[in-house]
Amino acid sequence: MHLSLSSTKHHQTEAMTKTILSLTTLLLLSSSLLAQYQIGLVPRQSPDQGVYQKIGYTSIEIRYGSPRVAKREIWGNMVPYDKIWRAGANNATTIEFSEDVVIEGQSLPKGKYAFFVIPTEQGKWTLIFNKTAQQWGAFRHKADEDALRVEVLPDRTAWEETLQYQIEPIGFEYGRVSLLWGNVKLSFEVETAYLSLLADLVEERVAKADENIRWVVYIQGAEYLINQEENLAQAGEWLTKAEKQAQNIVGWHDQYYPKTYVLGHLYWVKARWLATQEQHEEAISYAEKMKVLEGKYTFYGKENEEENIDQKLSDWQAALEAKQ
Repeated sequence: MHLSLSSTKHHQTEAMTKTILSLTTLLLLSSSLLAQYQIGLVPRQSPDQGVYQKIGYTSIEIRYGSPRVAKREIWGNMVPYDKIWRAGANNATTIEFSEDVVIEGQSLPKGKYAFFVIPTEQGKWTLIFNKTAQQWGAFRHKADEDALRVEVLPDRTAWEETLQYQIEPIGFEYGRVSLLWGNVKLSFEVETAYLSLLADLVEERVAKADENIRWVVYIQGAEYLINQEENLAQAGEWLTKAEKQAQNIVGWHDQYYPKTYVLGHLYWVKARWLATQEQHEEAISYAEKMKVLEGKYTFYGKENEEENIDQKLSDWQAALEAKQ
């Protein structure tokens, strides 16, 4: 079947009209043109990036679009002063905390947040943690959804052509999150409830453990606190529980470390804890109880060099004699 030229033009015009109407309808239905007009065929000019880090038991993950400076004037131009900025490119930057945290001295519940920044030409910049994590840029930001706002001073830094985030652990309870772009470094402090999380974890492990090895969990929890020189009162409580449970063990499974090894470990950790309380005579007594335990696999026999046991005993003896 052949169509005339005029018929062909008519059908072409009709098809084009339908195509235009379909595209127009698609665009009109979009709540945000930029947000909806992404089909994934062309790589973004500001590629998506992510950074993940644990501070103590708290996981922190940041997802963001990473634009380049590309010879543009950033601050006060591409990123205007005194206006909310998405702190990246494309979708709003998101930051997620697995546990409750404290940001610059203010509490923030665990969860995933959109992260915005209000830069200023002079003075502190405002950081915003917004409860609507998934949103395009900052165009639909709602202040009543802000979970937290804090203010920090930006720092000057070495040039960073591409925007990036860093998460820096500082010990087990503190960390620093930084945004770096151009010659600006914008940082905020994060504090985690590390010790309370550790206490919860120990009790959770104790509840799930076989009755005969619950004392081992308490020993390891106490030793950890002693190593960190943190919450020594809690360490003492756990060691008291471990000693009490050790006295009531009615059997020992071959899959565990030899009982004499674990008992020696308990005595040594208790000795170290007593030394932190300057009870050196009692510390020496527990260390001697550890040394006389017999067996092919004893704590003193295996760990003397690693734990520097003999040297510590000498130091405690010297401290005891100095008191007398």
